[in-house]
Amino acid sequence: SEEEPRTDQKFPQAGMSDEERLDDILSYDPRRKRWEEGACPWGGAGHVCDRLPGGARFAVGAAVTRNTLLVAGGYNGRPLQLVEALDLERGVWVQAPDLTHARTDFAMAAAEAGVAVVGGGGTHTCELWDAHAAQWTDLASLPATRSSCRGGVIAGKFFVLGGFDDKERILNSVLQLDLAANVCMPAPSMLSARLACAAAVHQGRLVVAGGYNHEDGHLRCVETLDPREGKWQRAARMSVRRYDLGLAALDDGLYAAGAYPQKSAV
Repeated sequence: SEEEPRTDQKFPQAGMSDEERLDDILSYDPRRKRWEEGACPWGGAGHVCDRLPGGARFAVGAAVTRNTLLVAGGYNGRPLQLVEALDLERGVWVQAPDLTHARTDFAMAAAEAGVAVVGGGGTHTCELWDAHAAQWTDLASLPATRSSCRGGVIAGKFFVLGGFDDKERILNSVLQLDLAANVCMPAPSMLSARLACAAAVHQGRLVVAGGYNHEDGHLRCVETLDPREGKWQRAARMSVRRYDLGLAALDDGLYAAGAYPQKSAV
């Protein structure tokens, strides 16, 4: 099964603010209810894990696997293949191979085998970070390009949520990428179309929150999916509308952070 949240877990964030590309990293401590500089418990101003070594960029993907924070892709004038890895136990950046395909604004999530990245920036390619072999391998491609999608992994299956296609149609459709069988197939569609949303797995359910669509603008609606039931259900809405947000399952619940137009709220 995928990794369970730890009681000492924090919520790392990096990206952009008011069209400005950023290279700093913040983490949210749910016990103290405050943001701290750096992604490690001992982080502080000027600490090695306070900034991305590869420089400022936005629309990155990030996921934690085996006590390592992987930050992949993004955009700094062009889509990137760059991957950076932070050892959260030692608080040091370690070498990691680049993505096979440059990508920006894509889906990325931890799985038992490592970390999977899907779509983004007009591509339909997918790849898996094999934590044992320390390398990226290609996965089955999506049937069509899908940008600004998000996703989560349950029982070895990566659920690819929403985004927009090559005709710039905002999607409510969902794809299921079986990481072991390496096949991609349709899954139940969400109740609302959305791009630039956020996804997380909590108590065996896939949760999708926020995003944007043409009908409703910036969204505060939340949906959940139990793959065994195969049906999306409405959940309690967020208190504010959020687009391009972060969502994380920590020890005591779900945390939504950042986003336009509520960049600093949690």
